[in-house]
Amino acid sequence: MKISTAQIKEYLKKKGGTAKRIQNLWIEVGTGNPKEIHFRFYWKQSGRRHYRHVASFGATPKPKQVKMADEKYQTMYANLRMGITPLDTEKSEAKAIKWKELEHGYRLTVEQLFEEYFEVKKANREPAGWIADQQRYRNHIHPIIGKVFAEDVRRSDLNKIIQRLVKAEKNTQAHYIARFLRAVWLWAFRYDPDKYPLNPELAASLDAPQISRGERVATKAELTRILQVGSPLSKALLYMGNRRMDTRQMGWDDFDEDDKNWLEIPKEKYKRKEKSHRIYITDTVLGLIAKAQEIAPSNTWCFVGARGNCISQGTQWKQWQEIELEELRPKNEEHSLRMQDVRRTFFSWIEEHYSYEIAGVVSGHVKPGIGRTYGKYEYKKDKIKIMKRWEKYLNSLCS
Repeated sequence: MKISTAQIKEYLKKKGGTAKRIQNLWIEVGTGNPKEIHFRFYWKQSGRRHYRHVASFGATPKPKQVKMADEKYQTMYANLRMGITPLDTEKSEAKAIKWKELEHGYRLTVEQLFEEYFEVKKANREPAGWIADQQRYRNHIHPIIGKVFAEDVRRSDLNKIIQRLVKAEKNTQAHYIARFLRAVWLWAFRYDPDKYPLNPELAASLDAPQISRGERVATKAELTRILQVGSPLSKALLYMGNRRMDTRQMGWDDFDEDDKNWLEIPKEKYKRKEKSHRIYITDTVLGLIAKAQEIAPSNTWCFVGARGNCISQGTQWKQWQEIELEELRPKNEEHSLRMQDVRRTFFSWIEEHYSYEIAGVVSGHVKPGIGRTYGKYEYKKDKIKIMKRWEKYLNSLCS
């Protein structure tokens, strides 16, 4: 019995739920859409039926994958004929791992390394960044090297993680995960080199893709599209020119008690924790918040997610994708407009119509030079004037 592409195509024509056993190969037609064919190794032991997954294929199986599946089945079949069941093989492998651990003493796995890294870094990281790093590990690193002993990891093992994303054309993710791997390896080496005997050069020389940072400003057509079909949060991001995280995490407690048009982000919540940032909230933004509250009211958050908390990073990204800005991307631009480009557009517009210094003040940047220490003027009138003019400009695009 052999697993082949022809066999897969033959079973794809059969009704979902159809199952058949040939020798020790159990073939079952999936009931989902798109349809898949599942191959399992079947045997009886101690009067009980046992199954082990071999492979699953859809309508377009790759020859290499089919060949690997067949080799796996043939190996299991040959072992069974010698009296070795898959269950015996699994027990033997588990015993080998246990003996290896006893032989080498206690050694840290990559999974344990990252768990300790997250625990140590938790107190000093913003919750959103800490959660994002955990997701990067869980989705892209753990499936490949999570169970490997950390000191046995080679440069090629780390590069597999990066190249897997590059092949999927996820260059931005590949870039940031390469940076993340470097950070963890260097942390471990510097934190306790005896406990974490890692070679920092393994991670420092990763094949991270040299991605374009995609720095650009929005076109009028892109701004108009956001204003026409964007969610209240996406529109508020545009009108405020604020950071993505600060916008979605806006709370009622951040508003000035004496003037509803002023929002203050305290320095402990702001990006660099060096200063607070006061933003003038125009009437249009207040209207967008009111609209968001009609959809999901809250006494704590302005923009509310599914579970009563502020809108999550993932939901914010999903709302942005739904605007479908890719089709409006100019031919001379490599990337479609991203959320961070909105803030760049806002800054550049102020810089064009006023000055670089004023653009920095309105955007909440730390004052340059000696102004960081002695400059206490808050530019309140300038902020009001600029935010109202920016609001008027955006409104004119839709009129």
